[in-house]
Amino acid sequence: GNVRKAIRRSGGKKTFWGIYNYLPKETRSYVPQVQAMLYILNHLDEHNFHPEDPTYVVEYEKIRFDRALSLDKLAELTNLCVADLKTLNPAIKDKSLPESNKSMALRIPKSKMSYIQQNLAWLSDSLNNAPLMLHASSIEVQSVEKLAQDIKQNSTTYKVRSGDVLGSIAQRHGVTVTQIKSWNNLSSNLIRVGQTLKINSGIAGNIASTKTNSSGQTTYTVQPGDSLWIISRKHEGLTVEQIKRLNNLNSNNIKPGQKLIIG
Repeated sequence: GNVRKAIRRSGGKKTFWGIYNYLPKETRSYVPQVQAMLYILNHLDEHNFHPEDPTYVVEYEKIRFDRALSLDKLAELTNLCVADLKTLNPAIKDKSLPESNKSMALRIPKSKMSYIQQNLAWLSDSLNNAPLMLHASSIEVQSVEKLAQDIKQNSTTYKVRSGDVLGSIAQRHGVTVTQIKSWNNLSSNLIRVGQTLKINSGIAGNIASTKTNSSGQTTYTVQPGDSLWIISRKHEGLTVEQIKRLNNLNSNNIKPGQKLIIG
């Protein structure tokens, strides 16, 4: 519309420069900008410009968690890079998927999809749970002094080695990434080789979660962040296959609150 008006006002001229003075200021800048870009691209070396290597798109697959979630929490649970999740999911603002859009399929780096599918049950339940907290009502006949003594006895340190990430260290010690960050006052998941981390092995996950039922069987209540491998590490001499056999499990999928026979 603006171009047709400019043609009429110019007396019928039909070249860009012929109607230039009759075009709105913004419209008249389009062609010169395009010509400038073409000139630069055709004469890069003469003006000391050097094209960068292209950035290749991360391969991804889609998956639905069917719940509100935070990309930060998803990255923490799966040891994914938050920046990659943000790049793959530009529609998610402020790194949070609201309840109103919970059915939206998320794009996940293809290299991590197998792990997420295998652990989908507990991941889905853990995504919008707060970090595990100890409440007085959940500690049976246990004084503050006894709890402090247990923590001290189970406390250890770990020196970060090359290739370590918080996720792998947490799995190795049967704790969660959130717990390690809390014990060491870490504000992010970044750690460095040679850094010493404090680990309170198994305290939060084991208190009030192992009981004996009326049949004399020892049961364990699955905690947020647990996997069969983590549970086997919490109970010495127990393997993943034994847990599956005792509970007639056909897969490794478990969820918080589920009771498992462990002896």
